[in-house]
Amino acid sequence: MKKILLVILICGLYLPLWSQLAVDAGSNKHLCQDEDTVYLGGNPTAWGGTPPYTYCWWVEYRPWFPGSHIYYRASYLLDDTTSANPRVLFESSSLNSLSCIYLTVTDNSGQSVTDSVSVTASQFVHLLSLPWHYSVIPGDSLWITGVGNIASLFPSSCLWRPSAGLSDTTLCDGFWAKPDTTTTYYQVLIDTFGCMAGPHEAFTVHMSGVNVPEADLPEYVHVYPNPAREQALFVWDFGTGQAPHAQLLIFDPAGKAILARQLEDATGQWSWETGNIPAGSYLYRIICHGRPAASGKIVVAK
Repeated sequence: MKKILLVILICGLYLPLWSQLAVDAGSNKHLCQDEDTVYLGGNPTAWGGTPPYTYCWWVEYRPWFPGSHIYYRASYLLDDTTSANPRVLFESSSLNSLSCIYLTVTDNSGQSVTDSVSVTASQFVHLLSLPWHYSVIPGDSLWITGVGNIASLFPSSCLWRPSAGLSDTTLCDGFWAKPDTTTTYYQVLIDTFGCMAGPHEAFTVHMSGVNVPEADLPEYVHVYPNPAREQALFVWDFGTGQAPHAQLLIFDPAGKAILARQLEDATGQWSWETGNIPAGSYLYRIICHGRPAASGKIVVAK
């Protein structure tokens, strides 16, 4: 008799634990692209308590953007807000702004428990720019900058294809191209989640027998003082009266580009502050329409 009473007592103590409602909204999710199929919730999503269960997926009540009268709703993000395992709808703009989705489960006795899950999505933006086209003579090098036509909301790296003639196939901007034949290059963008966009046509290097047109060459480029201590003044004149579509690049003694500046005026000057620049011999190069047009050496002395 004592054993029976002990068993009943133990069962009575553990019964509340067995009947406690538990909820699992699932592990955090990240979507890469439209065809990703992602479901929320666990397996099972709810247990314990008193079945059956009622499921309610919801998000915090706040405007779509400041001042908007349109508010976020879970139904914008999920195919069924009353399902134990709803499917995530790929709404990248919403998911990037709203990453936390809540689940409240209520059992038949009225007991409720809430859990949450983080859901984000990669978003790639295609810029309104056409592929670039350059024309060079065999053996010429091009400084490639500003040609990418894809952007991401997350930190990203690039992959260029084909790799032939490129000084670096992983930089998104600021590298040299020197192909042997006319080549079209394509950009692939990879964000920190490993999601990819592309390949997208970015630029083409055409081989020709024509060098930089004489009209695009600067009439003169002067740098003084040279050697420079505190600053070096660049003075240029393209003699055209129009914007030269040119860029000034400065390379350190190891050959790495450390500065790039657009030359927006046909005639002008610009001061390079060298007070904090290590002593050494630096190379400057002016690029016109993607092709080298002038170059020289600057010595920084201390």
